[in-house]
Amino acid sequence: KTTDPLVSIIVIVYNSSNYILETLESIRSQSYKNIELIISDDCSTDNTLDVCKKWISDNPNFHTKICTTEKNTGISGNINRGVKIATGEWIKLLSGDDLLFEDSIERFLSFVSSNGVEVCVSRMHFFGDLKNVEFKRKHYDEFYDVFSELSVKQKFKLLLKECTLPMPGLFISKKLFESIGYINEDYPFAEEWPTFLTILKKEIDIPYFNEELIKYRCAENSLSSEKTGNNGFKLNYVVFKDTYKFFINIRRPLMFKNFFFLSLVDQTISYYIMQKQYFPISKFNALFFSFLKFFSPLSYVRFFKRMVKR
Repeated sequence: KTTDPLVSIIVIVYNSSNYILETLESIRSQSYKNIELIISDDCSTDNTLDVCKKWISDNPNFHTKICTTEKNTGISGNINRGVKIATGEWIKLLSGDDLLFEDSIERFLSFVSSNGVEVCVSRMHFFGDLKNVEFKRKHYDEFYDVFSELSVKQKFKLLLKECTLPMPGLFISKKLFESIGYINEDYPFAEEWPTFLTILKKEIDIPYFNEELIKYRCAENSLSSEKTGNNGFKLNYVVFKDTYKFFINIRRPLMFKNFFFLSLVDQTISYYIMQKQYFPISKFNALFFSFLKFFSPLSYVRFFKRMVKR
């Protein structure tokens, strides 16, 4: 190993022309210099690639590769294409609208080196649409506080039930990425949950780095907030579909195996109710499952937790 290992920053883009220059400039401005930049495009229909090629032309001394595809494959496939051509010892994933602080890579490397680990997840600094910023910050902060204190097995069990570990905060060795079989492409738009569960299932800890190292853009038209359902609940259908498929195929059997029966019932009901955001269901079924959800024991657990926090 060299004293300054090569870090491959893989920028995942799809119709990212509005923000990609800011992202690329935040990479060029890194205090750590041994960086390989890979731009992985998922068949953009705007001028994202033209913007990227112009930036590369203006920065010929920056080691950059562009990876393209003739068919849209979703986030998971887009990530994998970039990782597979990366030559760095470490991998940093970045969306085409997010940013790095000037010393982000330097601090990531310092953390993994001083702790002797192959992976970590940092906090994120949220910016952009104020309503989404407030929601995201509250959502992640509550999870971080719990997650950071757990053992590997406890983290695995927690992630069986919920996952708010952010993929943008991930910093991982390429060796570990390869050992988990890359991102599971069976779930093109649910890349986070399968990845983190696979790592923890191998009994590899995912340390929590309590510093904001990623500037995460909360835009009104982002993938996680693109579609508004009947009651104003925002959830993109493709994300919901893949998350539900992952629940049926992987999480549900593992939850049953670990005796999480209450959570299993609660989440089965929740997924069914979520479907009414996209598919018309009878009023009877909607009322019936809403009734079950209301009287679910876990509903009372969550209620009392909120009361205690107040």
